[in-house]
Amino acid sequence: MTIVFVAPFMTTMLRGIERCVYELGSRLADRGHHVHLLYWPGPHPWPYGQRGPRLFLHQLPLSRYYQHVTAGLLYPLYLQRLGPDIVNFFYSWQGEDLAHVFWADECAASILHLHYPAQQVPARYAQLESSRVLRRAHACVTCSQYVADGVRRLLKREPCVIPNGVDVDSFRPAEATTKACMRSQLGLADDRPILCTVAALEERKGVGRVLEALALLQRRGETFYYVVVGEGPFRSAIERFVASHHLAEHVLLLGAHSDPRPFYHVADVFVFLSRGEAAPLAPLEAMASALPIVAARQPPLTEFLPQEGAIFVDETSPGAVSDALSALINDPERAGAMGEFNRAYAREHYSWDRVVGHYDALFQNVMQQAGPGRAANGDL
Repeated sequence: MTIVFVAPFMTTMLRGIERCVYELGSRLADRGHHVHLLYWPGPHPWPYGQRGPRLFLHQLPLSRYYQHVTAGLLYPLYLQRLGPDIVNFFYSWQGEDLAHVFWADECAASILHLHYPAQQVPARYAQLESSRVLRRAHACVTCSQYVADGVRRLLKREPCVIPNGVDVDSFRPAEATTKACMRSQLGLADDRPILCTVAALEERKGVGRVLEALALLQRRGETFYYVVVGEGPFRSAIERFVASHHLAEHVLLLGAHSDPRPFYHVADVFVFLSRGEAAPLAPLEAMASALPIVAARQPPLTEFLPQEGAIFVDETSPGAVSDALSALINDPERAGAMGEFNRAYAREHYSWDRVVGHYDALFQNVMQQAGPGRAANGDL
């Protein structure tokens, strides 16, 4: 099967959705499919490692201005040349609609992937109502029931829900020597528990809310480190809070890292108080790394994190957050048991083998719909 992914920002944004696209494409290629990635030029070199022999990269030669128009004209040329069986669109406003004006291969099936909840980007959902990509798609895929609920309510489509995956062989618990070595590299004392968040430094990601809870822990005399892996526009506000609340000796802002695994290895508890998520990768990676989780009582976190491995809190209550953190850092046995449960749960529900199996079944189903001359407007 020849599969095309239209994912413009593979070397521009470097977010979870781009990582998922690459992982999914790589693993479909490992199963014998021919996978082609169409993406735009970006400021970063290819960050996802060495590709396999059946994964092909196509960087569009875009003009400096009106890139979405240029892309919309180039997409049909590539699609006609590649002759795909399945085309996966991860956006519908970056030239994809224009592509459908000029690309009319009724033998190929198309799928629209939605990795953003309606509550977070209502303007995008308003645009989707009239989108050619949505109207012509044989299927719509969402990464959580939370996103699917918005699709049903606002777009009147019945989506196929397939969760994001995690590499449970790559994200795994650290050996004791590895953890000690990482502590030493970061200059952290051996006797303090380490809390960790991996997230962009945006207000909605909740690092500021974690810090409010940590200020309470400090006043109670608790000792801890808080390691934050990520970068973004909220950094200056975080730095001001850390300074004004005398948390500098407790908090390490480490910036963005292409490989977050060492920071999961060094952590004892993962904290994620984000809102407005579709299905974030970091909690899955923390689960696979056998970490207990303190999470906001917000969808979709309550949907895909197991209650046996997570403590859900009112993220707006510093007292509730600090109590949950204190409960875990002062009870290593409970934290360890929760982490072990999380790893087993991640392997059973979110391994890439399982996720790719769902996609293979979806592709076969969609191709049966998209026979020659068949109108491309069916739902799954």
